Amino acid sequence: MRCFLVAAAISSAALVFPVAAQEKGIYFGGELGLAVSTQMDMTFTPGGTAGTVGRLEVDHKPGFNGALLVGYDFGRLRVEAEASRLDVGIDDAGSDWSHSSGLVVGDQGLDGDVVASTMLLNLVFDLHRRGDYAFFAGGGAGKSRIKVSGMALEQGGAVLLDDRDADRRSSWQLIGGIRRSFSDNVEGHVRYRYLRVDDIQMTGLSGRAVDARLASHSLSVGVTYRF
Repeated sequence: MRCFLVAAAISSAALVFPVAAQEKGIYFGGELGLAVSTQMDMTFTPGGTAGTVGRLEVDHKPGFNGALLVGYDFGRLRVEAEASRLDVGIDDAGSDWSHSSGLVVGDQGLDGDVVASTMLLNLVFDLHRRGDYAFFAGGGAGKSRIKVSGMALEQGGAVLLDDRDADRRSSWQLIGGIRRSFSDNVEGHVRYRYLRVDDIQMTGLSGRAVDARLASHSLSVGVTYRF
């Protein structure tokens, strides 16, 4: 969490041009950033033997996070639709089961990629305004499609999960950050995002049913234009 606060402070320090902002109106924008921390908890049924379950806690490398936004600013409240994409590489996993494919109990390196494509409706509230700055917080809910490509043991090991056709699942997020006006129409912002997707249903190793959830922390810098 400290890295989010430090990065937010450094990025927001660049938004330093004092101008007045238009209070209300339709706006659109976009943002790019870094998925700093992402984890998926997976349950394989069966696990190593019939009648059991096996669990993996999968950690990911830092990756890409981007979003497109369109909404309406009511003053201190914004309602916005968001289409976002999260793209991260798989790093390693902790396992509580073993398999003849080479999977062992404990920590081990993995390869593969995870992509989350998300559509959300957000409510964003201005918590405090000071001059041309506004601190904001909010949340959103919607649907996400999770695709796991080539999750396998390192060095040519067995593929544990490769499911690119997952159905859309319910997702939600918490957001917060700081916004700065550059003109009556243009604003820049730094935004922290916590994204959560539950009840992800996929098919893995040797036809095993996989139930998973994803949690991701991201930090993004964006620009919006208001009509």
